[in-house]
Amino acid sequence: MKSLSWAVVGIIAAVALAAGPAVAAGTDWGQLGVADTDRVEKIVQVTDNSADDRVSAPYYTSYFYTDAWRSGSQWIVYTSIPVNSGLDTESSEIWVVKPDGSGANKLTENSVEDANAGFTPDGNDIVFERNVICEPPKVASGEQPGIETRREIWKMGFSESGLGTDPVSLTLEHLGPCEVPPLQSRNGCVGIECIEDEKFAKVSPDGTMIAFLAYEDSGSDLVQQEGWYLWVMDMDGSNPRKVSGSVEIFGCNEPQHSWSPDSQWVLFTGKGGTHGKAVIYRTKPDGITPPEAFTPDDINLNSIWAVWSPDGAKIAYTRHETIEPLPLTPGIDMIYQSTVTLMDPDGTEKTDLVTFENYDGEFQIPGPKSWDPGSTYIAYTVREFNGDLKGTIDSSRSIWMVSRDGLENIQLTENYCDFEPRWSPDGTLILFADDKYNVSRDGNEGVSGSKEAPGETTSTYDLLVLYFDIDETFDDGDGVTSTEESGPAGDDPAYDGDENGTPDYLQNSAASLHAESGDYVTLGLDQTNNASFNEDVQAVPPPGTPPNGLTFPLGFFSYSIDIDEGACTTVTIYAPKDETITSFWKYDDTNGYYEFLYDGTTGAEIFHDADQTRIVLHLCDGQRGDADFTVNGTIVEPGAPSAGAWRPIPTMGQWGVILLLALMAGAGFRMVRRRKK
Repeated sequence: MKSLSWAVVGIIAAVALAAGPAVAAGTDWGQLGVADTDRVEKIVQVTDNSADDRVSAPYYTSYFYTDAWRSGSQWIVYTSIPVNSGLDTESSEIWVVKPDGSGANKLTENSVEDANAGFTPDGNDIVFERNVICEPPKVASGEQPGIETRREIWKMGFSESGLGTDPVSLTLEHLGPCEVPPLQSRNGCVGIECIEDEKFAKVSPDGTMIAFLAYEDSGSDLVQQEGWYLWVMDMDGSNPRKVSGSVEIFGCNEPQHSWSPDSQWVLFTGKGGTHGKAVIYRTKPDGITPPEAFTPDDINLNSIWAVWSPDGAKIAYTRHETIEPLPLTPGIDMIYQSTVTLMDPDGTEKTDLVTFENYDGEFQIPGPKSWDPGSTYIAYTVREFNGDLKGTIDSSRSIWMVSRDGLENIQLTENYCDFEPRWSPDGTLILFADDKYNVSRDGNEGVSGSKEAPGETTSTYDLLVLYFDIDETFDDGDGVTSTEESGPAGDDPAYDGDENGTPDYLQNSAASLHAESGDYVTLGLDQTNNASFNEDVQAVPPPGTPPNGLTFPLGFFSYSIDIDEGACTTVTIYAPKDETITSFWKYDDTNGYYEFLYDGTTGAEIFHDADQTRIVLHLCDGQRGDADFTVNGTIVEPGAPSAGAWRPIPTMGQWGVILLLALMAGAGFRMVRRRKK
């Protein structure tokens, strides 16, 4: 627990310096400060400048959190301190705003601090921190009476207008009322009995658990464990369990824990047992499995900010390393390296993607990283120093992104102090902040006065959103443009036709496009056996002359699939419901048209669900249905769902031909006799 004076250290509460023009929320800066003008369409400021609006933060809270985006990418939640409220302001509030700067709405309003808010995966609730004043205040014997506080984890319902609904303390569920016992009463406490504060709540992707940091203090001269540790509780605040064991959290002022996409694991940054440096650990949320170190405890190395890729296949983290320059360079005692590194989910197969060396006023990679929802790119911040290795003199910060394969490292912004990127769930936007204390687009360079230092200028922030040109930025390798895959009207980048949780334009395993009929369909590929669409998925008219009696309501689909040689996979066509579709036909130059129904190995199965028709194609390299008839690691597919019944043009067998000839001969004989008569 902290006294209220500790809790408000650094709170900004003053009048902004009038260093620049008043800028309203929703200001479109165009490509001001954009480094890659092909990929980035524009930057929009979603909060007003600090003289008029709300955005700033004390050192221990985040202006926006790791789960700042609501599912659907239509809302952002953030923390605000009203800088124009007077010097006695001792609170921060939770706000939401749309990514175009409209719809700003305050969700909390009270005299205490609310901070570090994030959406639950379903977008219905917001989990946040509240610094609760303990009632009645109690103090240890011999201490001066004073107000005591406890940081708690709370939850409330999201609201587009008005305050958040049904706010409830989750901490209260397992810690009970906020009371300050004498220090002697905590002597020898164990586990949950030692918790004083809780913060940095992160909800698991399945929405059933919350990982958070808890401060433990035994209150004894013989300290058992004192510091911040990682805990997990159920969504209602019950069943709390400590999951970091004896490993103390490293960098407790920043939320460096991350869930795996399947909610089975939690990554966190802890202090190594030998040197106390930052080490990446993985643990289960059961409170039983001991944490496992994934990076070394090296005196010259800090491994931080580990975050899982959305597909669960990789973990990205940052390495800060100090090395002696070889050969020694005059005037340079040490080189500092910052590297974005990937590793497998079990901590093996580490691969460096991009490295910046820091010496004589160079660069550093600070803060969190953010994956795009397709697990292709990692957004991060580059901090450029102005002649100071320690970083006390900032020149600028900029947003970059590096591809998962390390082949592309792209600078997105420049010339301002842009940092802490957060990718939107649909992948088309990045939320970030710029720091007014250094340089901001609206020219307001900070807020004067704070509770601790009234005469000093304290940093404040604008929140901005970067808009991508998705056709220029993303290529999932299926040959269909990102706009075409963004729903029937091309205006829904979150469109997910195969319903696997990833927008179709970001994944090679789904190709959404208009059929020849004009209907909008999705082709979903099972990527077992390394199957992937080539860049040739397209809708085409039926080739040649279709068989008699058949129609193809959707037209044909043509594509090829790379796959392990001789292996099999499935492609599922999701189409508007059409119960006239009863079969599937294929075409190749050798066989022409032929029916392709499932025979136990290859062929089509047709299902009419409640709201769609679903065709599952079983395809194997080199077998029936592969138009190149070769085991070569490529399946070639031209085919289409069909309606109607094939009616073959009547033909005659051998005896029919003999009978016809006999009839013709008889008719000829009669004609000859008539002429003779």
